[in-house]
Amino acid sequence: MSTFSKSRVKAGLLLGIATFALASCGGGAESSSTASDGSSTDFVYQNYDIDLYGNPEDLNTTITIWVTSSGTNLQWIGVLAREFNKFYPNIKIEGTTSGQGDYDGIKDKIDRTIAAGGSGLPNLAYCYPDHVSDYIEAGAVIPMDAFVNDPVIGLEGSYSEEGITYLGVDDFVKSYWNEGLAYQTEGLYSLPWTKSTELLFYNRDLFQEFGLTEPNGNMTWDDMWDLCQQVQDACAGVVNNWHAPLGYDSDSNLFITMCKQMGIPYTDNTQEMPLLWNNDQAKSMVRELKGYYDKGLLRTKLTSGNNTYTSSFFEEGRAAMMISSSGGTSYADTPNFEVGVCAAPHIEGQDPAYVSQGPSLCFFGNGSWEQRYASWLFYRFCTSSENSAYIATQSTGYDPVRISSYETDYYKTWLQDQGDRLYGRASKVTASIRDDTFYTDVFPGSAVCRDEVGNILGNVFLDTMSIDDAFQYSFNQSVNAL
Repeated sequence: MSTFSKSRVKAGLLLGIATFALASCGGGAESSSTASDGSSTDFVYQNYDIDLYGNPEDLNTTITIWVTSSGTNLQWIGVLAREFNKFYPNIKIEGTTSGQGDYDGIKDKIDRTIAAGGSGLPNLAYCYPDHVSDYIEAGAVIPMDAFVNDPVIGLEGSYSEEGITYLGVDDFVKSYWNEGLAYQTEGLYSLPWTKSTELLFYNRDLFQEFGLTEPNGNMTWDDMWDLCQQVQDACAGVVNNWHAPLGYDSDSNLFITMCKQMGIPYTDNTQEMPLLWNNDQAKSMVRELKGYYDKGLLRTKLTSGNNTYTSSFFEEGRAAMMISSSGGTSYADTPNFEVGVCAAPHIEGQDPAYVSQGPSLCFFGNGSWEQRYASWLFYRFCTSSENSAYIATQSTGYDPVRISSYETDYYKTWLQDQGDRLYGRASKVTASIRDDTFYTDVFPGSAVCRDEVGNILGNVFLDTMSIDDAFQYSFNQSVNAL
């Protein structure tokens, strides 16, 4: 049976493209991208032509995807590829049996391939937004807006066939989808694959042993610092090799999240100078955090010696709590004690805000139109309601990108089968806060900017630099990367 029924194909031919104006030649939808020299280049989309290509399920081509090398990741990517071929038997997918290292490894390989002329680029690849910004500058990736709105193969309307449910853009978690629009060039340059955010994990046994109130997802940062002081008073000098009440695994995320929650300008890629964080408000925020660090209440990755993740100290029972990515739930899931999990703190009187993380997919402009269509169809298939749920359950600690995925029988059964396991409890928390996640603007050099604001905390906490000097140094480094 075909994914595309004849009735859908006929109906699809009657649908217009909602977002893009039709180009005067060839009926394509036109959107722009920017080449590495800053000049504007036009990418003209060609609507899927049944007369030219036949029904979509009859496409005959080969596409290549570059993914990370995690063993479990390759297993379920392979499963999805095989299921996809039941609907599209003539589209061969390469790259599902061997990965390209970690995310930075993929980025490095793509950069080298672009520098060598672009021959050998994949059709689609795992990415982080900061990476895609560089690909846009190189003119290597294409916007996906018109694919999404294609009258035949897009996401117009909703329907279900053979257990696969396709819903419109509104079914994607809003912040996950809009992240793909937050680039220096107008257009949808990445699409969400699976997402995570930061959670607060805590040692329930320790809190019960010392008669302390356990943290909860409604805590403000003032509540957290009060609790940290209670933990410090109880555990310092009592617990062997005590590290700190609270560990934060990402210095950069701590800085960025505090800026978001406190309304402090961070970046804005619509401005000629996108770096906004070198300001008195941010300095005041860092000064406050430095005070908690000096009291022994807070430790971060950059202050933990050899850049050790604070999850290591948490697992050893030397830290009572840690804020870390839900994607790293496995590092919190220790047999040494019972682990609790809840939403991270927020600023009193302000809306909660939790940084969005996790991979997206980007699409390269190389190859034939058949390969471009096939790449989009593979993404579309993998992020159906059912398959997005499947990806999340295989990528422990990550979440579906579609709202409807949470309501599928598959996901509900998986959640029920988890019982009291940490993965299941963490997934319930992330589901409850998904509408409060945020992303930051990206632009050439935004990856350096992200690293440098984390370095500010490391330098200030360790007294390597004064606050003013740390800000100025990191600002200069970030400017040089623009």
